Amino acid sequence: MHPADFWRIARSLVGKFALLIRLVGFGFALLLLLDVHFGFALR
Repeated sequence: MHPADFWRIARSLVGKFALLIRLVGFGFALLLLLDVHFGFALR
């Protein structure tokens, strides 16, 4: 395996992982926002 190939694969994996974290974080923030909004609406 060539070092250049390794770095390309590593960068691709890091990019996918960062995107996943961003999506999960966004989803969590959205859920929290909806929970707060509807929580106040229902009380």
